Amino acid sequence: MEAETIVKIFVREIIIRHRVPERIITDRGSQYMAKVFRKIAEMVQMKHLPTIAYYPQTNGQTERTIGTLKKIIGKLVREVNEWDL
Repeated sequence: MEAETIVKIFVREIIIRHRVPERIITDRGSQYMAKVFRKIAEMVQMKHLPTIAYYPQTNGQTERTIGTLKKIIGKLVREVNEWDL
């Protein structure tokens, strides 16, 4: 996704629905390192913490959450496929 798309989604789905987070941890994807994303973070006074390149353990909580979500979604998909239609 382009940086502008990420910013629109972030504002609409996170900031408007929940509030401005104090800080956000992201990977070093170009969309998060782009000037437009950094400017939005600055404008809303949110601290942006990019992870260390080539070291995903920096963001261990997110890595663990993603693993857990994959298991949950996999289980739900299997259950849906077993429904009588």
